[in-house]
Amino acid sequence: MKLYKLFTIALAAVAMTACSDDDDFNSASGVSVGMLNPEMSVKETKGLFDVPVVVTGEANGPISVTIAVETVGSSVAVENEHYVITTKNLNIPAGVKSVNVEVNTIDDGDLINDPRQFQIVITECKGATIGQPSTLVTIKDSDSEFYEKLQGKWTFKYSNNKGVEQSTNVTMTGAADDADPDYNNVLYLNGWQGYNWVSAAVLYHFDLTTKEGYLEFPYGQIIAEGVDFGDVGICDIVLGTAADGYAVFDGSAVAHWDSTFKNITFDPATKFYGFLFDNGKFNGYNWFSYVKMSMAK
Repeated sequence: MKLYKLFTIALAAVAMTACSDDDDFNSASGVSVGMLNPEMSVKETKGLFDVPVVVTGEANGPISVTIAVETVGSSVAVENEHYVITTKNLNIPAGVKSVNVEVNTIDDGDLINDPRQFQIVITECKGATIGQPSTLVTIKDSDSEFYEKLQGKWTFKYSNNKGVEQSTNVTMTGAADDADPDYNNVLYLNGWQGYNWVSAAVLYHFDLTTKEGYLEFPYGQIIAEGVDFGDVGICDIVLGTAADGYAVFDGSAVAHWDSTFKNITFDPATKFYGFLFDNGKFNGYNWFSYVKMSMAK
């Protein structure tokens, strides 16, 4: 980090010299410089990223832009602690329509925190007027996103209805973009019975305050549609359980992950059944039954 900061200082010195050597700034009217995005968000593990600055109008000479950073909100991102700005002085030649403020995030290790914010503001502009004056940057915590840590390949272990221990490879997937409504809410477990086209929605729960979470498997959901079971017919497969000899489609099962995010455990009494539905009605058959379940990476 010390070397990086020294390199940053050197870049800033070069940029300042380049701007100060040329006082023949743009004189054309109707030219403005502004931040492209009023808001941006990145994860603390992002590293180097660009915050765009754009020119509007046709300049006949260079433009000099000076930026500053401001603290905002209740969870503040601190410069040189949570992020580094490469340079705060930008020299934009005539004809160039876009330049970038380079920002480098600093990962805080395993510390769990609320999203931190700071604002990049154009404080001075020579050769143009100031348009959109600022970009609010939100640095999101990566360590609290256990949602992402749970995704990947797992070995699903269970006993079948004859008490024989078995296992199959499954994959936990989820929303890749945190703008997706499913993000931090819904995961998908694919690969039941060894088939990737069998997929169950799994509700993700996590409390940032208590640092506790769990997975919820709702019963009654269709996990595969239109499967040809020969003489039994074309059926949908519905996840359920059983009690007192009856199929149950209400409620849900709960599972917990451990601190390593490499093991998921179910209550030993939990039972999963893949019941067959023909034209929306339970036909009395089940495709699988699982008990004594666990998952491991």
